Amino acid sequence: MEELKLERQISPLPPVILGGMLVVPQGLIAKMTGRPVPDPASSPDTQAAAARARAIVIEIERGLGFEPTDREREKLGYDIESRVPGRGSCGSSR
Repeated sequence: MEELKLERQISPLPPVILGGMLVVPQGLIAKMTGRPVPDPASSPDTQAAAARARAIVIEIERGLGFEPTDREREKLGYDIESRVPGRGSCGSSR
């Protein structure tokens, strides 16, 4: 019973976030800078663009020596989780 009492006091460490990225729509930048808003000739495939962006970030994370995992479909509030090899700690990228 004493061991169970001690286990109630265990809490996970918060993730360590080493970096982040903000994607800003081109139309917003155009409006803020007074430039003409681009006219979309066709509807872009946003899912394909997001998948490509995640693939690029994962490639960069691997190049930095991390172990990234795509978590986009899990709807956790971030898309990529990276482990630090040998430490087991995670960081996340959005």
